[in-house]
Amino acid sequence: MQALTQLAVIWAAVFVAVVAARATRLTPVLFFLFLGFVMVNVGLLPHEAHPFIQEFGALGLIVIMFALGFEESSDNFLQSIRKSWGIALFGALAPFLAAYLIADFFWQDPRVSLMCGLAMTATAVSLTMVSLKSEGLQHSAAATRIMTSAVLDDIGSLAMVAIVVSVVTGDGHANPGAIAWILTKVLVFFVLVWFTAAWLLPHEPKGWARKVPFLKHYGLRHLLVFSGRRYTTLAVMLLAVAAGLLSQVFGFHPAVGAYMAGLIIHEGYFERKSDFDSFEETKKIIDSVAFTWIGPVFFVHMGTYLLLD
Repeated sequence: MQALTQLAVIWAAVFVAVVAARATRLTPVLFFLFLGFVMVNVGLLPHEAHPFIQEFGALGLIVIMFALGFEESSDNFLQSIRKSWGIALFGALAPFLAAYLIADFFWQDPRVSLMCGLAMTATAVSLTMVSLKSEGLQHSAAATRIMTSAVLDDIGSLAMVAIVVSVVTGDGHANPGAIAWILTKVLVFFVLVWFTAAWLLPHEPKGWARKVPFLKHYGLRHLLVFSGRRYTTLAVMLLAVAAGLLSQVFGFHPAVGAYMAGLIIHEGYFERKSDFDSFEETKKIIDSVAFTWIGPVFFVHMGTYLLLD
Protein backbone atom coordinates (compact mmCIF):
# COMPACT_ATOMS: atom_id res chain seq x y z
CA MET A 1 0.00 0.00 0.00
CA GLN A 2 3.02 2.31 0.14
CA ALA A 3 2.61 3.39 -3.48
CA LEU A 4 -1.11 4.11 -3.06
CA THR A 5 -0.42 6.13 0.07
CA GLN A 6 2.10 8.28 -1.76
CA LEU A 7 -0.33 8.71 -4.65
CA ALA A 8 -3.11 9.79 -2.28
CA VAL A 9 -0.82 12.36 -0.66
CA ILE A 10 0.22 13.73 -4.06
CA TRP A 11 -3.37 13.98 -5.29
CA ALA A 12 -4.36 15.79 -2.10
CA ALA A 13 -1.49 18.21 -2.74
CA VAL A 14 -2.88 18.88 -6.23
CA PHE A 15 -6.08 20.28 -4.68
CA VAL A 16 -4.02 22.49 -2.36
CA ALA A 17 -1.91 23.69 -5.30
CA VAL A 18 -4.97 24.61 -7.37
CA VAL A 19 -6.50 26.60 -4.49
CA ALA A 20 -3.19 28.38 -3.88
CA ALA A 21 -2.81 29.16 -7.59
CA ARG A 22 -6.26 30.72 -7.74
CA ALA A 23 -5.61 32.77 -4.61
CA THR A 24 -2.28 34.11 -5.89
CA ARG A 25 -3.11 34.14 -9.64
CA LEU A 26 0.03 32.12 -10.34
CA THR A 27 0.34 28.97 -12.41
CA PRO A 28 -0.51 25.69 -10.56
CA VAL A 29 2.75 24.15 -11.81
CA LEU A 30 4.70 26.40 -9.45
CA PHE A 31 2.75 25.06 -6.49
CA PHE A 32 2.98 21.46 -7.67
CA LEU A 33 6.77 21.76 -7.51
CA PHE A 34 6.70 23.72 -4.25
CA LEU A 35 4.43 21.24 -2.45
CA GLY A 36 6.56 18.32 -3.61
CA PHE A 37 9.59 20.14 -2.21
CA VAL A 38 7.84 20.85 1.12
CA MET A 39 6.38 17.37 1.59
CA VAL A 40 9.63 15.52 0.96
CA ASN A 41 11.53 17.75 3.38
CA VAL A 42 8.97 17.46 6.20
CA GLY A 43 8.67 13.70 5.77
CA LEU A 44 5.22 13.38 4.16
CA LEU A 45 6.87 11.86 1.09
CA PRO A 46 9.98 9.66 1.07
CA HIS A 47 13.28 10.78 -0.42
CA GLU A 48 13.09 7.85 -2.83
CA ALA A 49 9.64 7.60 -4.39
CA HIS A 50 8.06 4.23 -5.00
CA PRO A 51 8.84 2.89 -8.53
CA PHE A 52 5.12 3.01 -9.30
CA ILE A 53 5.04 6.75 -8.57
CA GLN A 54 8.11 7.31 -10.74
CA GLU A 55 6.60 5.46 -13.69
CA PHE A 56 3.18 7.02 -13.13
CA GLY A 57 4.78 10.46 -13.21
CA ALA A 58 6.68 9.58 -16.39
CA LEU A 59 3.39 8.54 -17.97
CA GLY A 60 1.97 11.88 -16.86
CA LEU A 61 4.67 13.76 -18.79
CA ILE A 62 4.02 11.66 -21.89
CA VAL A 63 0.30 12.40 -21.71
CA ILE A 64 0.96 16.12 -21.14
CA MET A 65 3.15 16.39 -24.22
CA PHE A 66 0.70 14.34 -26.27
CA ALA A 67 -2.16 16.61 -25.19
CA LEU A 68 -0.16 19.69 -26.21
CA GLY A 69 0.62 18.17 -29.61
CA PHE A 70 -3.00 17.07 -29.97
CA GLU A 71 -4.10 20.71 -29.77
CA GLU A 72 -1.46 21.95 -32.21
CA SER A 73 -1.62 21.89 -35.99
CA SER A 74 1.14 19.99 -37.75
CA ASP A 75 1.16 22.61 -40.52
CA ASN A 76 1.81 25.38 -37.98
CA PHE A 77 4.60 23.31 -36.45
CA LEU A 78 6.34 22.73 -39.79
CA GLN A 79 6.04 26.39 -40.78
CA SER A 80 7.46 27.39 -37.42
CA ILE A 81 10.67 25.37 -37.91
CA ARG A 82 12.08 27.93 -40.35
CA LYS A 83 11.52 30.73 -37.84
CA SER A 84 12.59 28.88 -34.71
CA TRP A 85 16.10 27.66 -35.49
CA GLY A 86 17.57 30.87 -34.08
CA ILE A 87 15.60 30.47 -30.85
CA ALA A 88 16.84 26.88 -30.56
CA LEU A 89 20.46 27.86 -31.26
CA PHE A 90 20.74 30.76 -28.85
CA GLY A 91 18.35 29.15 -26.37
CA ALA A 92 20.92 26.36 -25.99
CA LEU A 93 24.14 28.26 -26.64
CA ALA A 94 23.59 31.04 -24.09
CA PRO A 95 22.82 28.70 -21.13
CA PHE A 96 25.74 26.47 -22.16
CA LEU A 97 28.21 29.37 -22.12
CA ALA A 98 26.80 30.82 -18.89
CA ALA A 99 26.99 27.48 -17.05
CA TYR A 100 30.46 26.77 -18.46
CA LEU A 101 31.87 30.14 -17.31
CA ILE A 102 30.30 29.91 -13.84
CA ALA A 103 31.53 26.35 -13.30
CA ASP A 104 34.98 27.32 -14.57
CA PHE A 105 35.07 30.21 -12.10
CA PHE A 106 34.40 27.90 -9.14
CA TRP A 107 36.30 24.72 -10.09
CA GLN A 108 38.73 25.58 -12.92
CA ASP A 109 38.19 22.13 -14.43
CA PRO A 110 37.29 22.17 -18.14
CA ARG A 111 35.69 18.72 -17.94
CA VAL A 112 33.38 19.73 -15.09
CA SER A 113 32.60 23.00 -16.86
CA LEU A 114 31.71 21.18 -20.09
CA MET A 115 29.33 18.83 -18.30
CA CYS A 116 27.68 21.70 -16.41
CA GLY A 117 27.21 23.53 -19.69
CA LEU A 118 25.75 20.42 -21.32
CA ALA A 119 23.30 19.99 -18.45
CA MET A 120 21.92 23.46 -19.13
CA THR A 121 21.25 22.95 -22.84
CA ALA A 122 18.13 20.84 -22.31
CA THR A 123 14.81 22.70 -22.47
CA ALA A 124 12.28 22.26 -19.63
CA VAL A 125 9.51 22.70 -22.16
CA SER A 126 6.82 20.86 -20.19
CA LEU A 127 6.96 23.45 -17.42
CA THR A 128 6.73 26.29 -19.92
CA MET A 129 3.92 24.85 -21.98
CA VAL A 130 1.76 23.84 -19.02
CA SER A 131 2.23 27.33 -17.60
CA LEU A 132 1.15 28.84 -20.93
CA LYS A 133 -1.87 26.52 -21.05
CA SER A 134 -2.96 27.62 -17.58
CA GLU A 135 -3.10 31.16 -19.00
CA GLY A 136 -4.88 30.07 -22.19
CA LEU A 137 -1.85 30.81 -24.38
CA GLN A 138 -1.09 27.30 -25.65
CA HIS A 139 -2.28 28.17 -29.17
CA SER A 140 -0.29 31.38 -29.42
CA ALA A 141 2.53 31.88 -31.90
CA ALA A 142 4.96 32.05 -28.97
CA ALA A 143 3.87 28.61 -27.75
CA THR A 144 4.39 27.12 -31.21
CA ARG A 145 7.87 28.68 -31.40
CA ILE A 146 8.72 27.28 -27.97
CA MET A 147 7.72 23.74 -28.89
CA THR A 148 9.44 23.84 -32.28
CA SER A 149 12.67 25.24 -30.87
CA ALA A 150 12.54 22.67 -28.04
CA VAL A 151 12.47 19.80 -30.56
CA LEU A 152 15.36 21.36 -32.49
CA ASP A 153 17.17 21.96 -29.20
CA ASP A 154 16.75 18.29 -28.30
CA ILE A 155 18.36 17.27 -31.60
CA GLY A 156 21.27 19.64 -30.99
CA SER A 157 21.66 18.38 -27.43
CA LEU A 158 22.06 14.81 -28.69
CA ALA A 159 24.91 15.92 -30.94
CA MET A 160 26.44 17.89 -28.05
CA VAL A 161 26.35 14.78 -25.88
CA ALA A 162 28.47 12.91 -28.43
CA ILE A 163 31.00 15.75 -28.55
CA VAL A 164 31.22 16.70 -24.87
CA VAL A 165 31.21 13.19 -23.42
CA SER A 166 34.03 12.17 -25.78
CA VAL A 167 36.12 15.12 -24.55
CA VAL A 168 35.31 14.60 -20.86
CA THR A 169 36.08 10.88 -20.89
CA GLY A 170 39.57 11.57 -22.18
CA ASP A 171 39.33 10.93 -25.91
CA GLY A 172 40.30 14.53 -26.48
CA HIS A 173 38.23 14.94 -29.61
CA ALA A 174 34.70 14.36 -30.82
CA ASN A 175 33.95 11.03 -32.45
CA PRO A 176 32.69 11.79 -35.98
CA GLY A 177 31.17 8.33 -36.20
CA ALA A 178 29.11 8.85 -33.05
CA ILE A 179 27.85 12.23 -34.27
CA ALA A 180 26.97 10.78 -37.69
CA TRP A 181 25.11 7.92 -36.01
CA ILE A 182 23.09 10.35 -33.87
CA LEU A 183 22.15 12.47 -36.89
CA THR A 184 21.19 9.31 -38.79
CA LYS A 185 18.90 8.22 -35.95
CA VAL A 186 17.31 11.66 -35.88
CA LEU A 187 16.66 11.50 -39.63
CA VAL A 188 15.25 7.96 -39.44
CA PHE A 189 12.96 8.92 -36.54
CA PHE A 190 11.41 11.85 -38.36
CA VAL A 191 11.11 9.85 -41.57
CA LEU A 192 9.18 7.21 -39.62
CA VAL A 193 6.92 9.89 -38.16
CA TRP A 194 6.29 11.32 -41.63
CA PHE A 195 5.69 7.83 -43.07
CA THR A 196 3.18 7.04 -40.33
CA ALA A 197 1.34 10.33 -40.80
CA ALA A 198 1.28 10.15 -44.60
CA TRP A 199 0.81 6.45 -45.29
CA LEU A 200 -0.36 4.42 -42.28
CA LEU A 201 -2.89 6.64 -40.53
CA PRO A 202 -5.06 8.09 -43.34
CA HIS A 203 -8.46 6.52 -43.92
CA GLU A 204 -7.84 6.58 -47.66
CA PRO A 205 -4.31 5.30 -48.45
CA LYS A 206 -2.18 6.99 -51.07
CA GLY A 207 0.07 5.67 -53.82
CA TRP A 208 1.50 2.19 -53.34
CA ALA A 209 -0.29 1.81 -49.98
CA ARG A 210 -3.52 1.22 -51.92
CA LYS A 211 -2.09 -2.10 -53.11
CA VAL A 212 -1.16 -3.40 -49.64
CA PRO A 213 -3.92 -5.81 -48.51
CA PHE A 214 -4.31 -4.49 -44.97
CA LEU A 215 -3.51 -0.81 -45.51
CA LYS A 216 -5.92 -0.33 -48.38
CA HIS A 217 -8.90 -1.18 -46.19
CA TYR A 218 -8.03 0.18 -42.75
CA GLY A 219 -6.77 3.43 -41.27
CA LEU A 220 -6.72 5.21 -37.95
CA ARG A 221 -10.40 6.12 -38.26
CA HIS A 222 -11.35 2.44 -38.05
CA LEU A 223 -9.41 2.11 -34.81
CA LEU A 224 -11.01 5.24 -33.37
CA VAL A 225 -14.54 3.94 -33.96
CA PHE A 226 -13.72 0.42 -32.76
CA SER A 227 -16.58 -1.08 -30.75
CA GLY A 228 -18.78 1.98 -31.06
CA ARG A 229 -16.19 4.63 -30.07
CA ARG A 230 -15.80 3.23 -26.55
CA TYR A 231 -12.07 2.71 -27.10
CA THR A 232 -11.23 5.97 -28.88
CA THR A 233 -9.31 7.39 -25.91
CA LEU A 234 -7.49 4.10 -25.43
CA ALA A 235 -6.49 4.13 -29.12
CA VAL A 236 -4.94 7.60 -29.02
CA MET A 237 -3.25 6.87 -25.67
CA LEU A 238 -1.74 3.72 -27.16
CA LEU A 239 -0.38 5.74 -30.08
CA ALA A 240 1.09 8.31 -27.67
CA VAL A 241 2.91 5.71 -25.57
CA ALA A 242 4.04 3.75 -28.64
CA ALA A 243 5.47 6.92 -30.19
CA GLY A 244 7.20 7.72 -26.88
CA LEU A 245 8.80 4.27 -26.81
CA LEU A 246 9.89 4.66 -30.43
CA SER A 247 11.50 8.04 -29.77
CA GLN A 248 13.34 6.54 -26.78
CA VAL A 249 14.84 3.90 -29.07
CA PHE A 250 16.22 6.70 -31.24
CA GLY A 251 17.72 8.61 -28.31
CA PHE A 252 14.97 11.16 -27.65
CA HIS A 253 12.96 11.58 -24.48
CA PRO A 254 9.63 9.71 -24.76
CA ALA A 255 7.83 13.04 -24.39
CA VAL A 256 9.18 14.14 -27.80
CA GLY A 257 7.63 11.12 -29.49
CA ALA A 258 4.35 11.66 -27.67
CA TYR A 259 4.23 15.27 -28.85
CA MET A 260 4.89 14.21 -32.44
CA ALA A 261 2.09 11.63 -32.16
CA GLY A 262 -0.27 14.38 -31.05
CA LEU A 263 0.75 16.49 -34.03
CA ILE A 264 0.00 13.85 -36.65
CA ILE A 265 -3.41 12.88 -35.27
CA HIS A 266 -5.79 15.54 -36.57
CA GLU A 267 -9.51 16.16 -36.39
CA GLY A 268 -10.23 14.58 -39.75
CA TYR A 269 -9.66 11.10 -38.35
CA PHE A 270 -12.50 11.45 -35.82
CA GLU A 271 -16.19 10.88 -36.27
CA ARG A 272 -18.17 14.12 -36.22
CA LYS A 273 -21.96 14.19 -36.20
CA SER A 274 -24.56 16.83 -35.43
CA ASP A 275 -25.18 15.37 -31.98
CA PHE A 276 -21.67 14.10 -31.18
CA ASP A 277 -18.11 15.29 -31.78
CA SER A 278 -15.66 12.45 -31.14
CA PHE A 279 -12.64 14.75 -31.42
CA GLU A 280 -13.86 17.24 -28.81
CA GLU A 281 -14.96 14.46 -26.48
CA THR A 282 -11.57 12.73 -26.72
CA LYS A 283 -9.75 16.04 -26.27
CA LYS A 284 -11.68 16.71 -23.04
CA ILE A 285 -10.71 13.31 -21.66
CA ILE A 286 -7.05 13.67 -22.67
CA ASP A 287 -6.87 17.15 -21.13
CA SER A 288 -8.41 15.86 -17.90
CA VAL A 289 -5.91 13.01 -17.71
CA ALA A 290 -2.95 15.22 -18.62
CA PHE A 291 -3.59 18.34 -16.58
CA THR A 292 -5.76 17.16 -13.69
CA TRP A 293 -4.90 13.74 -12.33
CA ILE A 294 -1.84 12.13 -13.96
CA GLY A 295 0.24 15.06 -15.25
CA PRO A 296 0.40 16.86 -11.87
CA VAL A 297 1.95 13.74 -10.32
CA PHE A 298 5.00 14.29 -12.53
CA PHE A 299 5.50 17.87 -11.32
CA VAL A 300 4.94 17.06 -7.63
CA HIS A 301 7.40 14.19 -7.96
CA MET A 302 9.91 16.53 -9.60
CA GLY A 303 9.62 18.81 -6.58
CA THR A 304 10.69 15.96 -4.30
CA TYR A 305 14.17 16.06 -5.82
CA LEU A 306 14.81 19.38 -4.04
CA LEU A 307 16.17 18.09 -0.75
CA LEU A 308 17.47 20.30 2.04
CA ASP A 309 20.23 17.94 3.04
